[in-house]
Amino acid sequence: MKRIFVNVAVAFGILTFASCLKDNNGTTNPTQGALMVANLSPDATGVNVTLNSQGYINNLVYGVYTPYYLQNAGTYNAGVTASSTTIADSITIEPNKYYSYFIIDTLASLKYAFVEDKLVAPSSDSVYVRFLNFSPNSGSVNFRDSATHNYFSKARTFNDQSTTSSYATFTKMPAKMLTFQIVGSDSAVLASKKDTLSGGHIYTIVAKGKLNGTSTQALGIGKIQNY
Repeated sequence: MKRIFVNVAVAFGILTFASCLKDNNGTTNPTQGALMVANLSPDATGVNVTLNSQGYINNLVYGVYTPYYLQNAGTYNAGVTASSTTIADSITIEPNKYYSYFIIDTLASLKYAFVEDKLVAPSSDSVYVRFLNFSPNSGSVNFRDSATHNYFSKARTFNDQSTTSSYATFTKMPAKMLTFQIVGSDSAVLASKKDTLSGGHIYTIVAKGKLNGTSTQALGIGKIQNY
């Protein structure tokens, strides 16, 4: 598992799926997809995730995400438990597709975002990036480059990719080091993070934490390496 708020040193390769996979006994397994889980609920200190009531991820703390795990294609009842709060709903994993399951919002209003990740490996001098707002009380914010003040994504509200599917797509950019900023509608800088986008990789940049939050729960910028 990787922490969102530090650079990721290891790239997780885009998995090569086969229409039929064999198990150790040589029998045919169902076609598979792949699932990543990330805890972005700032006051959910450790969450447990189940699929069809079977343990899947245990004690996933805030700011940490898993690699993609292969999962048989199908519909699952996904459950999340944090402290005494439990949510559950069905998710469908289709063959040969990648998904991110984000645990979001505050503990009192815990929810999830299930997003398909359409991954295409970039060239060594480029990256693919998307920007998601998972800060529950940030209001409308903009992601921009601190040096040029060019905007990567504007007027982003909490969990808005759930209603505007284009926000879940990745956009090609040059590989480079830069400082990301989250700015409010009045151009006030709310969060800043210097980071490197290494060529040949795919990233999700997220607004996380709470506006006016303190310590690790403060509004900040996280980076997930999808590939």
